[in-house]
Amino acid sequence: MPANMHRMRMMAWHLRELGWDFDILCPSRTFQRPEWLDPESSRFFAPDASVMDVEPVLDQRWLGALGIRSANWQALLPMYRAGAALLRRKKFDVAFISTTAFNFFCLGRLWRRGFGLPYILDFQDPWFRENEGLKTTRHVWKGRIGNRLARHMERFAVEKAEGLVSVSPNYLETLKRRYPKARPFGRGNLVTIPFGARSADFPPSKSTPEPASRDRRLTISYVGVGGVVMEKSFRHLAAGLARLRRQRPDLLQRFQICLYGTDGGWREGERRILQHQADLAGIGDLVTEDPRIVPYSQATVITSAADGLMVLGVDDPAYMASKLFSYAQLGKPLLACLHAGSQMNDYFEKYPELGTVIHFATDEAKTKQEDACLLGFLAQLAASEAIDRSRVAAEHSSLAMTQRIVALFAACASPA
Repeated sequence: MPANMHRMRMMAWHLRELGWDFDILCPSRTFQRPEWLDPESSRFFAPDASVMDVEPVLDQRWLGALGIRSANWQALLPMYRAGAALLRRKKFDVAFISTTAFNFFCLGRLWRRGFGLPYILDFQDPWFRENEGLKTTRHVWKGRIGNRLARHMERFAVEKAEGLVSVSPNYLETLKRRYPKARPFGRGNLVTIPFGARSADFPPSKSTPEPASRDRRLTISYVGVGGVVMEKSFRHLAAGLARLRRQRPDLLQRFQICLYGTDGGWREGERRILQHQADLAGIGDLVTEDPRIVPYSQATVITSAADGLMVLGVDDPAYMASKLFSYAQLGKPLLACLHAGSQMNDYFEKYPELGTVIHFATDEAKTKQEDACLLGFLAQLAASEAIDRSRVAAEHSSLAMTQRIVALFAACASPA
């Protein structure tokens, strides 16, 4: 249940009603890290979805001995073979590859070469990064080696794709600059579609918020990646809260920031990176961080129970938070701490009701203005305001997102 599979999971609820039959090919549980397996996940999946779980085809323990343990590599050959066997048995019009295990993108070109099947790639994150100084993992050398390989594999996959989907227009612009002669750009088969939201994922919320009580701390919850990736964003937020605490200690004492699932590789005894930033800023008592992976079924309960929600950005303007519209449709006060040039700013400008934004890469002269925004968010939270985001929810539901993707399917599909 990691974030990179939610696109396909949500689409599976709507594809048949939109006229598309489908089969899902995915690595089996054998390839998955135990922390990604959610025992309560069955209710999140469309019951009529046809799913082929791909098992290992040979003894691949030698990959583990080399330190290669991710499904990205371990499942590559089994996925190719299973896909080829399926294509020999059944006629398909298009392949849609949606994952951040980017090695699987190369399967599209291999299947096209063998079976003439057009394929579409869904970029939920950048694959090859020209700026290796950007923190995306604490395993620096492993990340650099993978990035060097990604340069060549990305070209191989993108050049013969029939279409491209991306959560960020920046990713498409970068790909066009690198591969201007690639098929999707010549044919105009590309579209930017952010992650959609499925309201049925979340437990029912109260129709009216519980009035804030002076003896109950109001919770601002965040569930998702943190660690070195979100460190700069959270450091800026913590500094702002520390300034406000000196001005309004009575107000700040009413809140508790709760961070969950922030570091999938964390082990007991290791530093909690975001908690450490809060401690350095002097607001450690207002923050709790549990870095351990949180199953999605539990994450939906946490966010539904929170008084307010938070989205953190990374040091990359192209980043698109997968949870933004899921959080928005809950109607709770929402705070986002983003890069000053983040493409998510466009959504907050288009939908003022979406939430409050502060920026971690910003001019120091704007500190007072940012603090005023932060204070406004806290006041909104203290007043237990319910936010009407019906317009946002309608335009970014899982159905609306799937409708846009199937329009691209029709443009890219092989003739009957």
